Amino acid sequence: MTITRRKCVLTAFATLLVAAAIGGGSANAGTSGFDVTIGLSGGAIPRYEGSDRLTILALPEIDVTWRDTLFANTSQGAGFYAINHDRLQLGASLGYDFGRRERHDRQNLRGMGNIDDAALGMVFAGYSWLGLDFSISVARTLGGARGTVAEAGLAYPVLLGERLVFVPNLSASWADDKHMSSYFGVSQSQASRSGYARYTAAAGIKDVGVGFQAVYGLNNHWTLNLGIHASYLLDEAAESPLVQERLQPSGGVGIVYRR
Repeated sequence: MTITRRKCVLTAFATLLVAAAIGGGSANAGTSGFDVTIGLSGGAIPRYEGSDRLTILALPEIDVTWRDTLFANTSQGAGFYAINHDRLQLGASLGYDFGRRERHDRQNLRGMGNIDDAALGMVFAGYSWLGLDFSISVARTLGGARGTVAEAGLAYPVLLGERLVFVPNLSASWADDKHMSSYFGVSQSQASRSGYARYTAAAGIKDVGVGFQAVYGLNNHWTLNLGIHASYLLDEAAESPLVQERLQPSGGVGIVYRR
């Protein structure tokens, strides 16, 4: 299970800052109450958590929000904000987790079997103070690995002129024993099929990360996005025989239209 909500929310927030700076603002929602963003992004991510090779992805970006309360998007699924003020956000969502497939890396995942797709339930909160954005989320797969991952993040959006927002960010995540066993453990049957030594991964801090995002407003509606992130696997995750590389880089670019 890979939690991407924090990065996506930062991109959305930076896009809003640019829109407000060059005259878009919240007026884009219009009288219908809907705020619609569509776009296309491409980038590179590790083939699986712990892989030393990257895979290239191209994905659509769709984000629809109604009256700053209900939302549906391609990163979180569908959800709602119980609180959505300038400084405090609190909400929940139901999305989808794509699990893991042996075919993602036939060399290093051979014999490990697949981790099934599953629904992904999440609760999240964010708070802004002195220009800093704090975030926390807890997500659980409702099937598949049936694991829970909690993630905390800190970001500092900086408006550079009227059209550019730069957002450096830090993160850390914790995972329970079910998530760790599914993604980093090796059972006896998996060991006999794969050739890896049997390994039990307990709950604990999974990784820490650092990155940045940059959002450039072309006009009142179009923005260009760039994001770079690197996480570093720790402790039980890092010691897994599946891990070929502790440093996990990712990055992407995209273009977004906001109505």
